[in-house]
Amino acid sequence: MNSKQITALKKAGYDLDFIERIQPQGGIRFDERYVKGGDGYYACLHVYRFPRNVPPFWMTNLTENINTITMMDISTANKEEVISAVNRTLSEFSDRMESERKYTDRNDALDEFKQLSQFASEITQGGEIIKLMHVRIFLSEDTLEALENEISDLRKKLNSMDYKATTFLFEQKSEWMSLFTSYGDQQKGINSRKGISIPSQAVGGGYPFNHQYLLDPWGGHIGTTDTNGAFVFDPYRVTEDRTSFSGMVLGMPGFGKSTFLKMLEDMLVGRQTIIRGIEKNRDWYNLIEGQEGVILDLAGTDGMINPLEVFATKTDKSGMYIDELGSFMMHKSKFVSQVRFINPEMTSIEALELGNLLENFYIERKLLEPGYMNNRASIKITGLKPSEYPTMNEFSSFLDAELKSAKYEFATVSKKEGLERIQTVIHSMTKEYGALFNGHTTLENFEDEQILFFDIDGISSFDKEIFNCQLFTALTIIWNQAMKNGRRMKNLLSEKKIAPEDVTYFMFFMDECQNIINAHNIFAVDYVVNFQKEMRKFSAGVYFATQSPQEILPEGTSSSDISKIKQVFELCHSKFYLNLDESVMVRMKEVLGSSLTESEYESLTRLKKGQVFCTLGGKNKYTVNVDPTEDQLERFAGGH
Repeated sequence: MNSKQITALKKAGYDLDFIERIQPQGGIRFDERYVKGGDGYYACLHVYRFPRNVPPFWMTNLTENINTITMMDISTANKEEVISAVNRTLSEFSDRMESERKYTDRNDALDEFKQLSQFASEITQGGEIIKLMHVRIFLSEDTLEALENEISDLRKKLNSMDYKATTFLFEQKSEWMSLFTSYGDQQKGINSRKGISIPSQAVGGGYPFNHQYLLDPWGGHIGTTDTNGAFVFDPYRVTEDRTSFSGMVLGMPGFGKSTFLKMLEDMLVGRQTIIRGIEKNRDWYNLIEGQEGVILDLAGTDGMINPLEVFATKTDKSGMYIDELGSFMMHKSKFVSQVRFINPEMTSIEALELGNLLENFYIERKLLEPGYMNNRASIKITGLKPSEYPTMNEFSSFLDAELKSAKYEFATVSKKEGLERIQTVIHSMTKEYGALFNGHTTLENFEDEQILFFDIDGISSFDKEIFNCQLFTALTIIWNQAMKNGRRMKNLLSEKKIAPEDVTYFMFFMDECQNIINAHNIFAVDYVVNFQKEMRKFSAGVYFATQSPQEILPEGTSSSDISKIKQVFELCHSKFYLNLDESVMVRMKEVLGSSLTESEYESLTRLKKGQVFCTLGGKNKYTVNVDPTEDQLERFAGGH
């Protein structure tokens, strides 16, 4: 085009830059039977006849063909013209009923007359509306030969269902342009033809209108629904039905439970979400290491967390500044709880005494000043180098010296016995379990890591008291980091310093959660339930995965424990079910109740590998075919 033509088009309102971007790249040429483009060959198969009696959902036969685009143009026929045409046809059938020589021909004419008479009554008295319909099926292939084979195969398929279709010679350009024009505009062409007449009732029953898709604005692609709709999911999406950020994944081994969870994690990493998790059996190592994340073995094989290091776990209301006193008080409470896990028989008085001893220890080490409670501004106990904090061995020596001092010389027998029990636990943590507790934190500033998992595989074989102590440590760290991030995000939002889409979210993953959420770890159940209740306000959630409720609630579980553990399920508004065995359905119904219908419960046993039945609160339910990439499957190696 010359400059004059370009100027004229711009004045007419055309966006030439946009047209340039969307035009067929490589050019396009219309031949008599096909369209040739720079990237292959296309053709339009035009359906010109429907079956006499179309079955329910008949449109799916035309729309659900692989590698095709089906275009349906529908208009309303003129009622007077339709009635006039019906009257002419009725007259013809009436003549044939008398003039045909053969009895069978006269009988056929009679049947046709009756059907058409009923149809006429539906139009004139029943309010039936006649529609005019064009159905065009567009196909594409890299080569002309492949295109012709596709056309031939599709025509044979449609023929077998009593549809008639063909490619109109010398009309491929007008067929192509029909993609962009209405039925009315198509009728203005020189080769225009009326659409096929069909009752509106048949049109309404032609498609099940069951198409499902999910397109969360900030979500990630997980797969496609069973109607080939996209499933783009954002666990932090808030709607009237989706009010929680927590979810539960249930499914038998080998059906894609861990793959689904890892796809979710992989998507959130790309959104700069803070990821925390608990790992067992080394299923997540390959993925986390590939994302440059950190996995900390709680058995101490490749590092440890010093129980005496004071982390910045408390902030002011703005979330921007560290509350040093608050952080120390939380640290003291955590340390006392750790010791209490190892010695469950510790009394409240002994716990208070241990807290006092811990304070005196930090004062002696000059990490706190005497009277620090009255001089908060002088406190600076968080954020030091790991080597600047004392170790359990030093605390054990301090404790030994304290108990020999004059201060405790005249203590009562019961008090001395209590102190000796504390001393015994501290000695055990220092010597017997020194690999877990005695040493400096090996990972500096691990709170700043985007991805941090705790490996509990090694401690699973330890005594229950040690396992619970280390698990409590991990849960406490995760809780505090979630709260710290949440407060900061909440303040930034309230001050309008960031937009909602810029929030840094927090997600806690617990794969094979039956190792933690069970009747033997009720303290962990309580901890997680509180996390679920509180974390929605702080931009955080938790996702669990297990084989079935049977793993978490085995037979013989007490009613009080069942009540607590059921809360974990109830607080997960999003639930994802993979294939489940019929043997667990009774337990499923006990735990989930009427949240699923009877037919939905039955469908869970028929799900194939990679299929997930999703419930996102309310009536939002989807069957999704999970679609990981080859790259993801390679990086996810270690769990299925």
